[in-house]
Amino acid sequence: MDTINVKPLGEIKIKEPDNWCAIADLSMGWVNIKDDPTTEIMRTRICAAAIGIVWDAKKEAHKLPKYDWARGDLFVYGSAVQDRLLRWGVTVSELCLIGVSVFQWLTDLIPSQEEVEKVEDFSAAVEERPILSP
Repeated sequence: MDTINVKPLGEIKIKEPDNWCAIADLSMGWVNIKDDPTTEIMRTRICAAAIGIVWDAKKEAHKLPKYDWARGDLFVYGSAVQDRLLRWGVTVSELCLIGVSVFQWLTDLIPSQEEVEKVEDFSAAVEERPILSP
């Protein structure tokens, strides 16, 4: 996925997050939402956060805040992105549709347990190889 179509802004360039903690934060945030009257609000903010996390600020005229993965305050970040997108004329329903699509793309980037287990363990080869001085 190279772009997302954000009405009324058009095609927006996206990229993988600089730090994959952001993907983990999104996943944990989605799973840990409590089923109460604020559930839809929190899901909308996570969708907005997903959009913001992949937004390629270097290639887009429209600028969104950058996610501070070290703080991990996903819902505050999502609120800031949602506010900006709404001011630009993006509807809540459009924001949610795009956010879910981006969220799916991001989760597909993370290797499954099976994929990780199939990767050869190179630790033995490294341990047996002598360390050479320059």
